[in-house]
Amino acid sequence: MSREEREKRRKSAYRNSWLIVAVVVCILAGLIGGGVTLAKYYAQESRKGVSVASGLYFTSNCLMSISNNDIGDFGKFTQYAGSGGWNGSGACTLPIQINNFENILLYNDRNLNIMYDLYFQLLDTPVEGSSYEVRYTIDGVTQTKKLAENAPFVIKDQYLQGGSAQSNRVDLIVSPEADINAEKYISKRVAAWAVPTYPDYVANTSKLAAVITAVPQKGEFSHRAGFEIAEDLDAREWNPDGIRLLNNYSGFVYNIKTTGEDRYATHYFEISWDNRYLDIDQYNSYYLEAIKSTDTSWKDDTAHTSTIKVEAPSYTSMNIHFYKTENFKPETLGSAKAFNGLVTVTDVRELINP
Repeated sequence: MSREEREKRRKSAYRNSWLIVAVVVCILAGLIGGGVTLAKYYAQESRKGVSVASGLYFTSNCLMSISNNDIGDFGKFTQYAGSGGWNGSGACTLPIQINNFENILLYNDRNLNIMYDLYFQLLDTPVEGSSYEVRYTIDGVTQTKKLAENAPFVIKDQYLQGGSAQSNRVDLIVSPEADINAEKYISKRVAAWAVPTYPDYVANTSKLAAVITAVPQKGEFSHRAGFEIAEDLDAREWNPDGIRLLNNYSGFVYNIKTTGEDRYATHYFEISWDNRYLDIDQYNSYYLEAIKSTDTSWKDDTAHTSTIKVEAPSYTSMNIHFYKTENFKPETLGSAKAFNGLVTVTDVRELINP
């Protein structure tokens, strides 16, 4: 073999060796790249799983969460005094609701059904002529149980199906002795507590409890309302800080708080908003309740105003979310006052028939 032929073979082998190296590098790069992509895919799926994972919702209108260790200590129960609109005449009915939701959007998954036992116990000696009863429904049949002092009563196997916002209601009925002083009367104490029994991993956890007393309604009914962001907005110069603050949000929470009671009337709120700039959260429970009746919800396009009418319970905090429309531009509103005026609340008082 000549020197020239040997040189050609050497160069060919050299080129082939580099080609092999290049192919190996490409394969490794592809594998490494695929591993990163796969890792990202699983990471994204993991984050997705976390984001859609549902929590356990076990709530009440008057019972509050309590530690497992405190369930036998009535002194550690939340104290709850209510009237249910009672003015001291006749019997007082206090509704007790157990729910599978936090609000209309946050409720237990369809695969998360809850079973629980609900307990009651009269803690004090009742005055002669008075009575304390629990009214409940089992299989569509309404039943009533009179409570005796220090004798626990349990309603077993109460059920809340997941997949939508559900609640069960039981009434505590307090019939006081004759001729009470409505200004000073406080009923005897009744302990109430709810204990989950199913599913297994929440059995005997997530307990709810309260010590309940009935008191006649007191104080005049009143309310205050406004955007939760209003205080922060008022603390800033409108231009540019206030405008910048509003532009940072896609929507705003509007809060209405009520205090006092009105023994002679039922109160309703007419909640109106400028529909050029705001849309109401159409999954809000108050909105959904209002639109059930064509008499309580309407829209006036001429005045650019939408209104819903909702009942206004005493001692309640109501949150309603409003979203920006495409026309919402705070710089055109001109002031924080104009922004706050996009939503108004009118108290409508309707007399109760005697």
